[in-house]
Amino acid sequence: MNIMFVFYKPIIPNAGGVQRVTYTLTKELKKRGHNVVFVSNTDKDEIVNHDFIAPQYHIELEGREEKEIEKEIQTISSRHKTTHVICQTLDKAYLSKYFPSDIKKIAACHVQPFSFMGISRKRIWNTNAQNLRQLIFKVVSLVSPRIHEAFFYKFEKKALEDAYEFADKICFISERFYPRIGQYLPQLPQDKFVSINNPNTYDASNIELPTSKENIILWVGRVENGQKNAIDFVRMWQHLSKHVQDWRAIMIGDGRDLAYVKHYAKRKHIERIEFTGRRNDTENFYKKAKYVAVTSYWESWCLVLTEAMSYGCVPVVYDTYETLHDIVDDKYNGYIVKAVSYKEMAKCIYDSIRKDDFVKISTAAQEKVERFSLESTVDKWENLLKSL
Repeated sequence: MNIMFVFYKPIIPNAGGVQRVTYTLTKELKKRGHNVVFVSNTDKDEIVNHDFIAPQYHIELEGREEKEIEKEIQTISSRHKTTHVICQTLDKAYLSKYFPSDIKKIAACHVQPFSFMGISRKRIWNTNAQNLRQLIFKVVSLVSPRIHEAFFYKFEKKALEDAYEFADKICFISERFYPRIGQYLPQLPQDKFVSINNPNTYDASNIELPTSKENIILWVGRVENGQKNAIDFVRMWQHLSKHVQDWRAIMIGDGRDLAYVKHYAKRKHIERIEFTGRRNDTENFYKKAKYVAVTSYWESWCLVLTEAMSYGCVPVVYDTYETLHDIVDDKYNGYIVKAVSYKEMAKCIYDSIRKDDFVKISTAAQEKVERFSLESTVDKWENLLKSL
């Protein structure tokens, strides 16, 4: 098969979750003899400055006639004899209409659908505005969160309807998302829905469980206080650190709110917390840490969980998204904190430390992620592509 992945950004594996998944899938697909090409519509300079595992093209979408876009897309697909297109974001699924009719199209959803429904003022407040327009929208949303919901509902509704119209299948990370779509978009038929989980980007079967771990609690991700709610990790550690003097916290990642959380930690005189910025050797931290915390308001799959669990890190996660329950079994291979509360998370970790159950939970965590192997995930993708 000749497969084209379409995403709004170039496929740089360390730049984000979707890119890392696409890169990992591509390695295995090429290993199995399939041809792969990437197409993106932003960050054109990144294509020049990076080496890619597959040919990478940039298509400009803004301010162009549809016929121009269609011609460029068909030129690329013809050059590579494309047989299947996978749009890695629903808001680009409409591009499927520009491909020849004999090419099979899949629209992939890598996020929690309608994640902004039921949004709280706390979550809106934690989202930093990057310009005046965003600041005005934030103020309006704080006054009436329902306006915030209505704006994003309209956007997601159109993306899903376009995907249904132009794609042969809509692929979600888990079938657990189907009821959410049925709740907020009941008129959309679900006959095109399929689900394939994200692969673990590390080969858990080849990773030996470390015999010695350090007293480290880890947070990994894009440092921002909207979706990722990074500030809650700092506040959690502020609360917990007073009771565990021989432990330390490490936050790995970069983002628009890194300066804010570092300033908060300094202003509050929070001790034994380290901010590393973006790292390309995250696995070395997974090897050392005993716990990994996820404080997000929502996630799609959260690769950090399966990556960390591969190295025996015990996950402690807010119960804010459905696919969490595909990965973590509460009190067996990790801990699910029911309330979005840094104090409750601190208590959960403290209780676990006192019970001294790390080895048991850690072993179960590593065993669980073996079911999300790259090989089994690509098997599912191959079966889906061949069935179209």
